[in-house]
Amino acid sequence: MPSKYISSYKKPGRTGQRYRKQIGKRRYEKYFYGNKEQREEQYKKWVAKLVQDNKERLVDGSKTWNFFKEKFLTYLRTAKDKRSGLSLFRPRTVVEYSYALEHFQTLVKPHYLNDLTYEDVAAFRRENKAKADDAATDYYGVNKDMGCLIRALEWGMTEGYIPVISLDSLKKRLEVSKVVVSVLQPWQMDLILKYSNSNMRVAAKMGYYAGLRPEEAYNVLLSKIDFNTGLVWISANEADKHTGIAFWRVKRDKDRPVYFPPDLLADIKALHSPGPYVLMDNSKPPKPYNVNNFSKAWSQNLAHVNKMIIRNEADTPKIDCTYKIFRKTHTTMMLKVGAPEKDASVYVGHADTQVTEEHYLDPKVLKAQQEAKQMEHLEKVKKYLSKLPGTLK
Repeated sequence: MPSKYISSYKKPGRTGQRYRKQIGKRRYEKYFYGNKEQREEQYKKWVAKLVQDNKERLVDGSKTWNFFKEKFLTYLRTAKDKRSGLSLFRPRTVVEYSYALEHFQTLVKPHYLNDLTYEDVAAFRRENKAKADDAATDYYGVNKDMGCLIRALEWGMTEGYIPVISLDSLKKRLEVSKVVVSVLQPWQMDLILKYSNSNMRVAAKMGYYAGLRPEEAYNVLLSKIDFNTGLVWISANEADKHTGIAFWRVKRDKDRPVYFPPDLLADIKALHSPGPYVLMDNSKPPKPYNVNNFSKAWSQNLAHVNKMIIRNEADTPKIDCTYKIFRKTHTTMMLKVGAPEKDASVYVGHADTQVTEEHYLDPKVLKAQQEAKQMEHLEKVKKYLSKLPGTLK
């Protein structure tokens, strides 16, 4: 066997020999053990497999966009950290990349990988930006799509699936406006609860009292509620893999306890839900809500609320909100009544208080909270200020 393939380095404490092989621009190395003949046989089989694997990576006219997309998503799902053995990419990340690649395929309609050009990627960015401008939204979604797409394409270039294309000029992120957080006022909350149907009134209270996400609200299990103490565990239903938190796999392992006050518990009992979920739709027989019909049910309920406001509440404006505004209102009001930001963040299931501060808190409340802390600090140092030399009495 040619000596150029064999490293002279031996791993301390091991009797194996490290072998190297380079194919194209990719370098491989692996340890083999046993005597020289055994190692040579293992090496030949290893090289044969590497050659076969790399044949698939060669760019040719027969490789399609769907072929590349499947290869990349398989890599994301199977890539492991060498030290911990844990997945390198979260399920949520895989979904985001998958969405960006599907979006690119819808707009640009690429087919053969050999035909991909810089102009295809630039056109995708222009189309996305134009849609954002037409909808009067910021460029957060555009930047997210482009980031995922470029990283996927660069992986494809490194692996040899895609011809090398310089995408550096497209990496600059478009300016995104600062997040503006709005919350429900007490009178709006009162009217929503007053005119909502029984199902959506319970859902609204879940969002307001416990800060639940939509997928958490319609996934609350009756079996997870202690009606004596109000303790509720927010967790996936292991018997139903296609609904609720289990649908959003990134939330699956984020069980957490929340508190339901007596009036919410009373409303839940009044529903007489057949279970296993608290919230079941009005079909015969009742079915659990999912990511599609829950949003529709909330929109229909809000339309009814606004209809009743116009009919019964003089000079009262309509209410425009998604279900998630209850979660934002909950977090803001928690701070307003004095809850530490860290505690409020943990309660609603955030891993980082920065997420809470940037996306869930009304800036006015943050400013008032900061001023309160400054005043509290001022009271603490007053006694020292009065003792400074020359201080007026």
